[in-house]
Order: sequence, then structure tokens, then C-alpha cells
Amino acid sequence: MACRLPIDEKVRLQAECEAHGISLSELLRARAIGTRLLSRIEAQAIAELRRQGGLLKYLVTQSDAIDPRQVREAISAIVDTVKRIGDQAAAT
Repeated sequence: MACRLPIDEKVRLQAECEAHGISLSELLRARAIGTRLLSRIEAQAIAELRRQGGLLKYLVTQSDAIDPRQVREAISAIVDTVKRIGDQAAAT
């Protein structure tokens, strides 16, 4: 399906695509169905936080010497950070 746009709109959309690291088609599909997009940096940050959470879970299951209170605080910090990234993305 073809779509014609004024040049200034196309430039603006292409800049947004570059910021999110996606194609124009992906951006238009996401907009059509109402999907929220994250920038590449936000997506990478969330992926890294999830990885850290997984490693933390692994440590907890492999050791009895870890303080459960510290684990809960670390997990809470990870969850709060992911929420803040999502909130900031939604605000932009």
C-alpha cells in the first residue's frame, strides 16, 4: 500500500523512525494499532535491567548467604527504574 506525504511530514516521521531504530512501515503500523514505541536506548536499558534481574534471581536461588531484604531492595530498584523509563517514554 502506498502513502503520500508532504515532504516536511515525511522528514519528521523519518527522524522519529531513526530515534526508535525502526522503519517507516513499522512506525506507521504501530501508530495505526496504537502501540507505544520505545527509543533504542530505552529498549536497551530495559533489556539490561531485565538481565540484571535475572542474574539477581539466579544468585538468590544458588546461595543461602544472600540477605533477602537486600534482594528485595535491588529488585524494587530495578522495577522502579523500568517504570520510570516507561513513564518518560509515554510523556514524550
